[in-house]
Amino acid sequence: MKRLISILGAGLLAAGIAIPSFAADMPKGYYAPPPPPAAEPLRLANWTGFYVGLNAGYGWGQSDWNSSVTTGSTSPGGGLFGGTIGFNGQSGAFVFGVEGDVAGSWMRDSSSTGTGICAGTGCSIQTSWFATARGRLGYSFGRALLYVTAGGAFGDVQMSTAG
Repeated sequence: MKRLISILGAGLLAAGIAIPSFAADMPKGYYAPPPPPAAEPLRLANWTGFYVGLNAGYGWGQSDWNSSVTTGSTSPGGGLFGGTIGFNGQSGAFVFGVEGDVAGSWMRDSSSTGTGICAGTGCSIQTSWFATARGRLGYSFGRALLYVTAGGAFGDVQMSTAG
């Protein structure tokens, strides 16, 4: 038994001595690959500045009216075209801004149903233009901006009778 332990011990010792000699067999110029680069820290995007833009599209809606003179309903629709202008400022990750837009509108419809002055002769509704103005408060997460906005809308909506 002592002899078996001696043989095993000698074998382990020989293996331990031989392992470092394998490095001598490596080809010249071999080097270990560099460690992977560290993750780049999250950088805030710069949201500060003025901007302008154009917009175009189609709008539709429902218009119901009820007054002492008439009642009625139409579903106006039509093209829209306008522009937007705004400004954002940034302090750290907080972004604040103002924005406004105005658009010409060709939304219109007419109806001969209803009561009062619209009965039989018909009434029409037309939106010539509309505009919005609003403020913004947001928080930048790198290239993403989460924000809330509030403001007002204004427009020229006209109702007329055909008769």
